[in-house]
Amino acid sequence: MIDICPTTDCTGCSACFSICPRHAVTLIPDQEGFLHPQIDQDLCIDRDLCRKACPARQTPSRKDRLPEELFFAAYHRDEDIRMASSSGGAFSALASWMLKQGGYVCAASYDDDFKGVHHVIIRSEEELPRLRTSKYTQSRTGTCFRDILRLLKQGEKVLFAGTPCQTAGLHLFLRKEYDKLLTVDIVCHGVPSPVIFADYISYLERKYKSPVKNYNFRDKKWSWYHFNTKAEFKNRKAVYRGTWEEDTFMRGFLRDYFLRESCYTCKYSKHERYADITLSDFWGYDASDGGFPNDDKGISMCMCNTVSGRDAFESAKSSLIWCTRPRKMSLTNGGFFPRLATLKERQAFLEEYRRIGFDRAVPKYMYPEPVPDDLKVLYFWGRGSRALKRSRKLLRLVRKIQRFFRGSKKQA
Repeated sequence: MIDICPTTDCTGCSACFSICPRHAVTLIPDQEGFLHPQIDQDLCIDRDLCRKACPARQTPSRKDRLPEELFFAAYHRDEDIRMASSSGGAFSALASWMLKQGGYVCAASYDDDFKGVHHVIIRSEEELPRLRTSKYTQSRTGTCFRDILRLLKQGEKVLFAGTPCQTAGLHLFLRKEYDKLLTVDIVCHGVPSPVIFADYISYLERKYKSPVKNYNFRDKKWSWYHFNTKAEFKNRKAVYRGTWEEDTFMRGFLRDYFLRESCYTCKYSKHERYADITLSDFWGYDASDGGFPNDDKGISMCMCNTVSGRDAFESAKSSLIWCTRPRKMSLTNGGFFPRLATLKERQAFLEEYRRIGFDRAVPKYMYPEPVPDDLKVLYFWGRGSRALKRSRKLLRLVRKIQRFFRGSKKQA
């Protein structure tokens, strides 16, 4: 049998693995830890199901798509849930609504050692905290697609949350619409290498001489806009915090150095979505014309794409402070557009990383670009929108000056 799809297009969603009735498809990690299908020709009966379920080859059709998407800005009424979430906590509101109906929620959770991420299915609100917060490495879905199909056939309600390609893979795997399934995708920047993320966690453990006991890509102790990564260690002697300008993994991720190869030509980085609801940070939020004030604690952009998504949001929004927002404002998030870096830049970094290792690649590629302490004080002073706007303008000015001097040094 011919390959399911070109290796460079594979998203690693696991739909092919899940749909094969003979279990002829296994998922094998490549050098960066990204999973790719491998077919056992002795088991394959060539029914072509794996190709039909592949989101790299086709996109799913959704029957109850709204004539025009609905856009909302929202944040959770519970302050603790909002602060424990990466943006405004809209996912928690939807997940809690599903769990209160006796349904199940499937989303990404850290591995026990915090060196990887995998999807799990939960049924209680006590388990919900492990599914909160953004996790910037590719999640392994394992057998979740099969488990979701089994639950749906038993008449159970299920909420699935994942990347756009994972969500498309699930819909293609199911091969029909299920009224009791709600899918939620994220506005995705791309999925970073699991191997490099594991190396990064090991790097922190060596630096702080203790295993990581908790990790958060998007801690909001200082700010939502100017978020920081946070690692807690088992020896309890230190807590690592790195702003997105300073943290080594976050800098490489935002520069697109080590995303999955298919992310650079992603067919799902567009406004048309295949999930019922799309969630993201509302980076372009503006409070004018009926919006609520921005207090820099996190706001979710909620985009309802289907009738099911609209109805679910209507049911869950009693837990949210919300307002409608214009389409143009809502679609400003960068994840709706292709990556900025090229595959050539990615290849250059990966070759160097394999040659000299993570520790030595850090100062060469993820060089520090710290914000001066006095500007940090200004940025985190106050919560008013005017203070935020002033400080953000100053931060942009400082970065321009830094880029100018770096360019001058290179010319010299």
